[in-house]
Amino acid sequence: MSLDDAAFATKIATEINAVNPNCPLEGTTQLEGFAGGINAEIKSAIVTYSDFPAYSLGGIITGMVSVSLASKIKDLAGYPSVSAQLLSLSNAIVTHLMLGICNAGVIVGYSESVLAPLMATALGVSVTPEITAKATGIVGYLTDNAEASTGSPIGSIS
Repeated sequence: MSLDDAAFATKIATEINAVNPNCPLEGTTQLEGFAGGINAEIKSAIVTYSDFPAYSLGGIITGMVSVSLASKIKDLAGYPSVSAQLLSLSNAIVTHLMLGICNAGVIVGYSESVLAPLMATALGVSVTPEITAKATGIVGYLTDNAEASTGSPIGSIS
């Protein structure tokens, strides 16, 4: 497992195109910047285990920061500045990502049915099929590809 910005962007685009084929996002700088920002921020996370001596179950994810995610997305997507909407969306994403739990190297606990309403609220809109699809892409990609280190009280995500 590894985190790849282009593959993550493709996963999100595939989910969105399934509900709205007129939304051609695959390969766009903005979508790859969005995915790349999330990948970079989750890699900055700290995983804390307390199950001595294995250090592999119940890892708590901390260390991600909304402002940092928004800044990473801005830089990678080529936006001129961090808008209030991007900061709010980043906060919703970081809040949800830190709810995950690391067990035996796998992150569990992510849910598109939780993330989509958080994202919609952050954007000031109702949950739409496109927002749900974006949340599904985020949750699906990270669940399948993010890996938490084990064997030490403090770990990381890659």
